[in-house]
Amino acid sequence: MAFADIHFRIRIGVTGHRTIKDPEAVARKIREILNDRVWEMFDPPLRIKDPVTPLAFTVLSPLAEGADRLVAKEVLKIADSELEVVLPLAKEDYLLDFSTPESKAEFQQLLDRARKTTLLREAGPETGLDEVRAKAYESAGRYVVDHCDLLIAIWDGKPARGRGGTAEIVAYARNKGRPLVIVSTDNTEDIFIEKGIGISSLNLSYRG
Repeated sequence: MAFADIHFRIRIGVTGHRTIKDPEAVARKIREILNDRVWEMFDPPLRIKDPVTPLAFTVLSPLAEGADRLVAKEVLKIADSELEVVLPLAKEDYLLDFSTPESKAEFQQLLDRARKTTLLREAGPETGLDEVRAKAYESAGRYVVDHCDLLIAIWDGKPARGRGGTAEIVAYARNKGRPLVIVSTDNTEDIFIEKGIGISSLNLSYRG
């Protein structure tokens, strides 16, 4: 395989709020990140849009409403992109979190596009307990961080509203040194980049 044929496939994780005030503004920022800012996260940095280092994306997402789906849909608009879904609960149990038929249909449409689905917890009589569900969501967020090269957080910067909330997952990513891009939901013009340990192009070049 010629070097020009090698894809640097970046695994992008997502965390964020389920309710977003201006989803289109956030979507524009996600497109900016994917098109122009990801290159900054490499260590050493790659030349922007270098034709001999084609870039492909895999997005890791639990597909909850809001940020999870917004980022997944933007990534999938890019050629050669793939989706990997991380389910905190069995599908039939997880669907209880989506209140409208439209939301459930959107979830299924995205799930059908997944290259891979990872189920973290099987259904059981105890999965209806709030604390058990919260732990499952926390586990899903940590799994995304552990298995991504770069985490995109759609976040208002405030403390978590519950176990496994966005603030906790961002803190976990920082502790891991995971490269992090934060899009503010309060001011969507703001993008905060934390390079962390950086993305190693040496590790990515064999993912084609």
